[in-house]
Amino acid sequence: MSAAVPAAAQDAAPTTDPPAKLSTCLPCHGRNGIGTAPLNPNLAGQKALYMVKQLKAFKSGERRHDQMSLIAADLTDEDMEALSEWYAALPADGGNP
Repeated sequence: MSAAVPAAAQDAAPTTDPPAKLSTCLPCHGRNGIGTAPLNPNLAGQKALYMVKQLKAFKSGERRHDQMSLIAADLTDEDMEALSEWYAALPADGGNP
């Protein structure tokens, strides 16, 4: 997985070990937290509590999005917290100069 991640993105990653379910987020939000397509939101530097709240809303059906609702359904509260803390710890620009 590391070989496919640009060096700048690797440098931007928090110093802790990545969350176990990070691979679920990478296709749309990237390891550096910058959306990989125009409609994919950036998560880098976002507040962790906000992200946890949104993930819980996707899981409960309070907030609807075809892909995110399916993804959130398989996340535990601990997964949501770990993923949110990971992305919150990233610089908002994803470490790009």
